[in-house]
Amino acid sequence: MATGLTPHGLLGMEDEAIDTGTWSFWEGMVINSYFFLGAVTLIPATRRYTRALRAAGTASPTAA
Repeated sequence: MATGLTPHGLLGMEDEAIDTGTWSFWEGMVINSYFFLGAVTLIPATRRYTRALRAAGTASPTAA
């Protein structure tokens, strides 16, 4: 939605044009951006945590 690649959203809404002047549109954009940012920062945080475990010589929490 933000890039304009799918102007009606990922799931369609083909019959309805998007009105960018409404609060609900911008509220949705803020929520989507918040979750996207969380997903993007989770990957490096997970990798850093895994490397720290290996460096400390502790076993993986999933290894039984």
